[in-house]
Amino acid sequence: MNKLKQNYSLCLLFFSLVSSSGCYYHPIWQPILNPAKDNSEQIKQLGLLLGASSLGKDVYLIAGQIRDPNGVAQANLELKNKAISSNKKNIASTYTTDVGGRFYISLGAGRHSFDVYKEGLLFFELVFEVLSANNVQLVSALQGMEITLAVVVPSQIGSEFDLVDSFPKNNTNIYSTINPMQLYFSEIPEFVASGSTFQSWAFDKIVIIPSIGSPPFEGNMVVTGNRMDIQMAYSFAMNTPYTIYITGIKSVSGKTVAPRMIRFCFEPSIPCVFSN
Repeated sequence: MNKLKQNYSLCLLFFSLVSSSGCYYHPIWQPILNPAKDNSEQIKQLGLLLGASSLGKDVYLIAGQIRDPNGVAQANLELKNKAISSNKKNIASTYTTDVGGRFYISLGAGRHSFDVYKEGLLFFELVFEVLSANNVQLVSALQGMEITLAVVVPSQIGSEFDLVDSFPKNNTNIYSTINPMQLYFSEIPEFVASGSTFQSWAFDKIVIIPSIGSPPFEGNMVVTGNRMDIQMAYSFAMNTPYTIYITGIKSVSGKTVAPRMIRFCFEPSIPCVFSN
């Protein structure tokens, strides 16, 4: 047992200083120092060992999410750490966003810069600062991009269920009929039977302000893969800004969607201007 504790202490010291290669080959540290595409289970096990969001002295697991100005989650972006040269093979320098636009990176306190690539081309530079376990601040990114950052514990990885796209899209002017409303998720969403059961379900999960009528939906949905189509019972009014609040919807696996807000203007004579 003493020997085991000593090994973990050495690995923690290595991860803080990044000055030794001995712990790199320890299986516990493989998912952090050399992450695979699907390493969430290994990282969760690491979190159970350490029991905190801090993976060592002033080293934290940072969770981020990247969306474009219309709220579309940016999947398959590559984030390359500018502080780590490509010839340091023992240290992970590239991270890829998942279907929800999320990424997870273990970093120490301080300012960090990443080049973000989309389909192999430089997209923008992301700079943020880790101040403490409760404070991660965005410094700079491409204007208009929606970026969230936080410190999490490894057990949170894989627990997210996201709205990744929609029709209408966020921050848009719509000049076509919205029927059906379409919601795209990171996983297959739950299906709810038509009629009064659906109306009761939708009452506080898809809220339209200002109201277009009561109830706003015809009373049925169609789920095709990760997409949910909802038939509208009423039309949206011209020259009107609307906000749709999405909350409480579950995936078939039982996860609850992260709350989202969709803002748009329907057939405005003067296009609406949106700000984040």
